[in-house]
Parts: sequence; C-alpha cells; structure tokens
Amino acid sequence: MGGLALGTKSTLDSHCVGKTCPASEQSDINALSTQATISTVGFGVGIVGVAVGAILLVVSRGHDEAAAAKLEPPRPRVSPWIGLGTAGLGGTFQ
Repeated sequence: MGGLALGTKSTLDSHCVGKTCPASEQSDINALSTQATISTVGFGVGIVGVAVGAILLVVSRGHDEAAAAKLEPPRPRVSPWIGLGTAGLGGTFQ
C-alpha cells in the first residue's frame, strides 16, 4: 500500500500546482489518504507481529529447557539379595 500511495502522490504532484489541486483530483486525494492510512496501520501491525513472535520464541526455548531438565531418563537401580542357599542381584529402573 505504501507503493500505491507513493504512485498516487506522484500523480497528484504532477496535476497540482503548489499546494492547490483542482476539484477533479478529489478522488485521488481521498485515495491517497486511504492508502497512506492502510500502509501505516499495516506497518505497525507487522512490527507488533515480529515483536510477539520474538518474545514467544524466547519464552518457548526457556520452557523447553526447563521441561527437559525435569524429564530425566530412567536410571537403573541394582540391589543385591541373599536368601537360604541363594544369592543374586535384582534391578529396577526409576
């Protein structure tokens, strides 16, 4: 929209003398105003979108590292046992 606004402004500059435009150019003046407004709002929304995306990226990386630290892999546990005439090792994963 910024490019369209620049094109419309160029057209108005060629048809208007100084800061005075003929009444026949009113539609171009209105179009320029609309295009400039849409361009400005779009630019602002784009900046906000990039900022929110960057924040979410940073926050999600920290969350993934914290979650990975909590999810430790199971560790084997070995314990000896002795009985009447027998002995051995037993194990589990915790």
